[in-house]
Amino acid sequence: MGISERKKRERAKMQKLILDTANALFIKGGLQNISIRKIADKIEYSPATIYLYFKDKNEIINSLRENSVNDFIKKLEEYSFIKDHFGRLKNMSNSWIEFAISNPEKYQLLFDNKEKVSEDKIYIYLRDIILKSISDNRIQRMPVIEGTTIVFSFLHGLSQMLLSRKFDIRSKAELKEFAENIINRFLNGLRGGY
Repeated sequence: MGISERKKRERAKMQKLILDTANALFIKGGLQNISIRKIADKIEYSPATIYLYFKDKNEIINSLRENSVNDFIKKLEEYSFIKDHFGRLKNMSNSWIEFAISNPEKYQLLFDNKEKVSEDKIYIYLRDIILKSISDNRIQRMPVIEGTTIVFSFLHGLSQMLLSRKFDIRSKAELKEFAENIINRFLNGLRGGY
């Protein structure tokens, strides 16, 4: 292995250490708990060292957000093998809620961004499934942007309600079952006459 390859690997390793530490701080106390100084103290380096790897705190937070988005999409893709796009949409919707319940901090971070909806990876992923479900006549014909916005808003709103403990449900298993029933009713409503 050459010197440049080793330097790249060492850089990636240090960036991962910084992000893992920032993520631990985030989970413990939210975004306001992340600072360059705290990260440096935890990994026993000077704050100046952190700036060699990240421009500023915002770049670290954006990297954490990107990692959370990738984890979320990976969770949603667990059902990509299902050929029936409407069945895939149902399973993906349940995965959405499960991710939110199991990873509340990461879930909140997903939507703390200033991206336009047309650039949001989660919205784009959902839009593709909605488009295929409409094309297969599995849900009502409607403009894709409207269908995607309806489902996105429903899933995100339901997730927020479940996370804020608006319901008198204590266990994760009960929350998942409750959410699954609501999702089935909602998605079956989108089928209309089909």
